[in-house]
Amino acid sequence: MINRIPHAADQPHVPTLTGPRIVLRAPQSGDAARRLALGHSSEVLQAYGMDSATVPSLTETACQAWLAEQQAALAWMITLGGDLIGTVRLHSHVMADRRANLAIGLLDAAHLGQGYGTEALRLVIEQAFDGMGLNRLSLRVLDTNERAIRCYAKLGFVTEGRERQSARTADGWRDDVMMGLLASEWVPD
Repeated sequence: MINRIPHAADQPHVPTLTGPRIVLRAPQSGDAARRLALGHSSEVLQAYGMDSATVPSLTETACQAWLAEQQAALAWMITLGGDLIGTVRLHSHVMADRRANLAIGLLDAAHLGQGYGTEALRLVIEQAFDGMGLNRLSLRVLDTNERAIRCYAKLGFVTEGRERQSARTADGWRDDVMMGLLASEWVPD
């Protein structure tokens, strides 16, 4: 039997993590409305291999479901000056192996390329390794998302493989790049 770390709903507290410019906090009930207000950015959708012409419009129901998903994982809302700009979460934890998967998403193209994602990842990586005692973090990223791949590599993630044609995108089948980072490789700022 796999011994998994409890989900956020079972956790007594998702710690607030504060960086030089951003604050990562636990999901709150008002985040669904904040997500709805952000809408879909075509540049953000493109990073996920989606096209704004084929993605349904955001609805209140969809945003409530999105919030429930965030609350079901060990997730943080990325905030800048109190405004929601993205999410980062650890999921698929296996405590016996001290590992988890990492996922991040900035929700507004206006915040891309400014280092907010890198800053958020640094905070969560530090929490994962030093605060939670994890030994390994893994992630998967669409092979066309070169900006994200550069960010992950800058933080020390190593490409460990490629899952061929694992993502159906607006442009057809694409590969996912599998990347990992070990606690022994992590070099904090």
